[in-house]
Amino acid sequence: MRTADPRAATGDELSLAADEELDRRHIAEVARQGRALRWQIGLTIGVVCALAWGAVPMPLLLACAALALAVREWRVVALARLADDERAFVAQRARRMVLINLALGLTNGLAAGFMFWLDDTHDALLTMVLVAWAVGLLTTSGPMPRAYLSYTSSMFALLLVPWLAKGTPLGFGVAALIVLFALAQYRFMQYNAALFERSFRTRVRNEALVCELIAARDVAEGASRDKTRFLAAASHDLRQPLHALMLLSGLLAREPKAEDAPRHAAEIAALTQSLGKLIDALLDISKLDAGVVEVDLRAIRLHRLLAQLVRTYESQATAKALRLRLECGADLVVRSDPILLERLLGNLLDNAVKYSERGEVTLRAREAGWGGYVEVTVADQGCGIPELAQRQVFDEFFRLEGRGAQHVQGLGLGLAIVRRLAALLELPLRLESEVGRGTTVRLRLPLHSAVDEAAATVPAMVVALAGVRVLVIDDEAVVRRATRRALERWGCDARDAEGTVQALALVDRHGFVPDLVLADAQLARGDDGLAAIRRLRERCPGVLGLLISGDTHAARLREAEREGLVLLHKPLSLERLQTAIGAALSTRAAGDVSETTGANSWSPPR
Repeated sequence: MRTADPRAATGDELSLAADEELDRRHIAEVARQGRALRWQIGLTIGVVCALAWGAVPMPLLLACAALALAVREWRVVALARLADDERAFVAQRARRMVLINLALGLTNGLAAGFMFWLDDTHDALLTMVLVAWAVGLLTTSGPMPRAYLSYTSSMFALLLVPWLAKGTPLGFGVAALIVLFALAQYRFMQYNAALFERSFRTRVRNEALVCELIAARDVAEGASRDKTRFLAAASHDLRQPLHALMLLSGLLAREPKAEDAPRHAAEIAALTQSLGKLIDALLDISKLDAGVVEVDLRAIRLHRLLAQLVRTYESQATAKALRLRLECGADLVVRSDPILLERLLGNLLDNAVKYSERGEVTLRAREAGWGGYVEVTVADQGCGIPELAQRQVFDEFFRLEGRGAQHVQGLGLGLAIVRRLAALLELPLRLESEVGRGTTVRLRLPLHSAVDEAAATVPAMVVALAGVRVLVIDDEAVVRRATRRALERWGCDARDAEGTVQALALVDRHGFVPDLVLADAQLARGDDGLAAIRRLRERCPGVLGLLISGDTHAARLREAEREGLVLLHKPLSLERLQTAIGAALSTRAAGDVSETTGANSWSPPR
């Protein structure tokens, strides 16, 4: 309930929640004061009876006294119920308090009728008692202006009647004084209510600030714990493949023609893929948090997508003597983003295989009984998840420790990515697990009634790169040489530069006009790959740009998106580089360069 006094305004927007809490506290305070002032009100009734004793007819006097005492007790009980009644809205309870005070004012004001039997002296004394009674109520109902006004207006109105009825200058004078006093009292009540309200709102703001500080502290402490968990996980899972890589590459460098050199090379390739997956998990989290992952909804023939996933993880399951089973109708068609959905289900399947040591892992899809949806489940017979840990498994860097998890490699980001992707695709996700019996994850996909065969799958993009002019900008000579060598093997006309100055010189002095620029985001001596692409586009309008970065920060992702650039992240395999170049060239060939913005910013499942 707000006051009418403009001095109560603070310039802040008063929220509904704060208004309700203010009225709730008012009601509670009035109820408390009503109980505490019982004997004072009884004493006042006694003083009124003493003033009227002998002059007012006894039955009338006793009836009025009994009514006043009864209304007093009724008000105490009614206010207590209002304070405790959480079922009713606060505004409703405030309106009831106005009616309760109106009844009290009318009852107490009936005592003014005794003045028709009293002399002027006793009339003045009785008026003083009733006015003092109104002043006393200011301490209890003052913070609620409407409630206080309902009491004083009813009582003062009854008090004015006998004085005006006298028809004398004294009667009119006292009536005028009563009106002036009532107005002054009302203004004082407004000021008092405004002061109370400002004090209350200041306290609410302070409490909100304290809550924000506590929340910020909790976030900071949570981030610190996440960092500690990440460093603990990375300490082993990132160092282990690097350690093996150093050993194997050392052997290969010393004996490049040894009999086991091809096996060492294959092991190095497998280790780099494993290391890339760990880094990609961090990259995926950054992209999802940055909000730069775009959803491309289309019809998907579900059996094809799931069959491809099963083929991807079949060797991993076979190595652990697990059976990987697919149950999906050939005619099921859903609507979703095929790349993001494959990433989501791939993470679930990878997790199920990792944490299973026996039995089978089932990937199942079937139309839900309620219609309109397909329920996809990934079920395993692994170690299961304790009930207390089920709320944490979708958190970043959380790894389940215990049976079946001793040798699991990863940073604990797989299910965190699943949770974000499910939210992005608006797919309901549910986890069921029992220790020792396995885990089942369910999600619902919307059915698609009709399917265009061309749109139901994502065809592999094959683009001829022969003759394509590519400019590589990187401050690391070994990276430039390796990238240029790969491009030349694909038939590209490739040149390289260590920075913006050399790149511009190739264009201005040597007449090399690139079709596409591959630029590292962070170059030496304060140079910047993004700025280099901008400068080259000034000289070569329409040149395509691919930005390569090892920085997964959200700001870098947004910056690339604003510039309309595809952002690729290190480490980058030859396959991913070739696919990205082909996608960029195909998009330009289709005449829609704008679609390159963010189109490949999400790395497809590998």
